[in-house]
Amino acid sequence: YASGPAICQAKAAQYFATQIESGILAPRNPLEIAMMFFQMGCGDLFSQLVFGLPVELSATERARHLDFVLPIFTKAFVRDR
Repeated sequence: YASGPAICQAKAAQYFATQIESGILAPRNPLEIAMMFFQMGCGDLFSQLVFGLPVELSATERARHLDFVLPIFTKAFVRDR
């Protein structure tokens, strides 16, 4: 975990911290935002893999999933302008 997902979350947290500083994102803990971003993007899919279920998403299915979760993420963390 420390050599993979934790590194990705830390890099995303750095990016989210700059977005908070620039006023785009609401002031929250950037690491928690990063963790939520990854959980929303692939949490259930990862759980399926852990439990040995095959996960084969088409490009359309991936796009549909992101189209679903990104507006929720945006509503939760992007500052109203």
